[in-house]
Amino acid sequence: MSTEKVRPLPQTGRPNCSISLDEVDLRLDTPGWIRGDLIPEAAPHNLSRYYLHIPAVFAHTFPWQPALIFNEPTFRNGVQTSGFIDRPIREQVISLIAHRRRAWYTTNHHAVLGLLTACRHAIPEATFVKKYLFLTEHANHRNNFTHLESEVLKFTDAFVTNPKTWTDEDCESLKAALRADNLERYRQHGHLMTELHAARAVRRRALACGTPDPA
Repeated sequence: MSTEKVRPLPQTGRPNCSISLDEVDLRLDTPGWIRGDLIPEAAPHNLSRYYLHIPAVFAHTFPWQPALIFNEPTFRNGVQTSGFIDRPIREQVISLIAHRRRAWYTTNHHAVLGLLTACRHAIPEATFVKKYLFLTEHANHRNNFTHLESEVLKFTDAFVTNPKTWTDEDCESLKAALRADNLERYRQHGHLMTELHAARAVRRRALACGTPDPA
């Protein structure tokens, strides 16, 4: 593998990007390159190295792309604000799309990330192996997947092959599965923040009334 440093290429002579890049000045040779998060040392992974050949696209996509994959669930006032599908399922989605599109680098790369993610989420290795062994045949092996996993993978297959096969009934089934999962995960992760907010409210009320600090 070459160890040569990545050198950003200019936009000069290149066709305009097919997506809106209003915040990027395409008249510059390397638009957005002066931002600190766009230097090669700050983003050494392969996806960034690929995007560095098209700096304008990199400047547009990099701020949200890692968050879309890696953010864990967070809640604000009882409303979930990130991590709507848990990380293990997201890895399954990425791997299924890679298989369907024959993107072999992504298939190999996210097989490793999927295993590391499974370990982090305390998913037994044998369970992980069954899920990935039957990933492309998930519809015929639903016993190896949770209800939410099956619904998400069904949507993924439709999205990446023929979206017209996705029905209103499929949509309602997926939304019901997501609602049930989000409610359960809020009970597991969000209740701690609710208790913290309640404790802070009690303290504010006590201070406002001039009573001793309950803390």
